[in-house]
Amino acid sequence: MTVTGLPEERLMGQLSGPKEGSCVIVVAGLHGNETAGIEATLNVLAALTAGNIELRGDLLALRGNVSALDCERRFVDLDLNRMWTPEQVESIRRNGPSDHSQVECRELFELLTSVDHALQHARGSSLIFDLHCSSSVSPPFTLEGHRLLDEQENQILDVPSIIDTTGFFSGTFMSYFRNKGHLASIFEAGQNNAEATIRNHETAIWAILVGLGMVQRSNLPREVSLLAMHHNGASDLPASLELFYRHAILPEDDFRMVPGFKNFDPVRQGQQLGEDRNGAVFSPSDGRVFLPLYQPEGEDGFFLVRDMLGP
Repeated sequence: MTVTGLPEERLMGQLSGPKEGSCVIVVAGLHGNETAGIEATLNVLAALTAGNIELRGDLLALRGNVSALDCERRFVDLDLNRMWTPEQVESIRRNGPSDHSQVECRELFELLTSVDHALQHARGSSLIFDLHCSSSVSPPFTLEGHRLLDEQENQILDVPSIIDTTGFFSGTFMSYFRNKGHLASIFEAGQNNAEATIRNHETAIWAILVGLGMVQRSNLPREVSLLAMHHNGASDLPASLELFYRHAILPEDDFRMVPGFKNFDPVRQGQQLGEDRNGAVFSPSDGRVFLPLYQPEGEDGFFLVRDMLGP
């Protein structure tokens, strides 16, 4: 599989093994202030090439929002990871980005074209693996990662999985392709710019390649440890957590999160979590705070999740 015509700034790399196998499409930098996934992906591609590690199947790695990455902002005009509703995607696919003034419409069109081409030419099952990091301290976790199974139907990534039963992430890149019937998952590796976040992303990519039978575990670089995924509190969390509340915000709300919350910290009903132009913002329920906002841009002040006994 070879995707041609991609701008150099979007394509991180593509490798195809001599034998058929799964197709993994890694996307990093859908938010332009999240670069850890890009650095990690480039490290994995370099190790695969330099180490002459045999690959079975196809690996394609893409940068998400190139324009936002260039200016080191979460987005330029619109959040690229909230634009993937069926109506908006089909409009941009049909008319092209020229009918839209927003920078992210062009970004969506190029990314959509590249991923569609890769999926159409895949030589086996496909996985879209979307790499992210957060503004708060966080252990690694996945969104809908409980669906990532090896041939023996064991979990590939031994980290907590957030299950979005409410559809709060219905406009994301991942959800669009999942609703099209493709296997897709978000992997959140930790806090922006932390060295551990880069390592977590690398480990997750290697774990995916091994779990899908694309790389033999015995051929992994010596420094890679797939046992390092549970750290910084992840082992104290259940395997699955249900997303059940979203505190949506607008720029004019002037929302500010109470300092000090880490991802998955327990919170009580009535506990103050933030403040906006109308005063204090309280938690509507017991649960765990999820993705508390500690950056200037974003449409989500915080979410709440609760423990699940199973997926």
